[in-house]
Amino acid sequence: ISRRTTSKSGSWILSGFKLVGVIMGEKNKIAVLSTNEGYAVKFEENDKIVENIELQEIYNDHLLVKDSDEKFYEVYMNDIIKTVDD
Repeated sequence: ISRRTTSKSGSWILSGFKLVGVIMGEKNKIAVLSTNEGYAVKFEENDKIVENIELQEIYNDHLLVKDSDEKFYEVYMNDIIKTVDD
């Protein structure tokens, strides 16, 4: 059974990065995140977003990220981050 907790102020997990777009190609999936300064940065699966957060999977409408404590989070474009607990 999986339980999800929703946080509207979860941007602290990504150190200010926000999900602004997802590009799904035949071979590659790219997540586009923006910084607080407005710069766009692209990430692929298994990339480190910040030191303790790794991008696990990219979906059409959200990302699955994992922190250094092996906790998983779903990151959505509307700046909502959900904790995924087993």
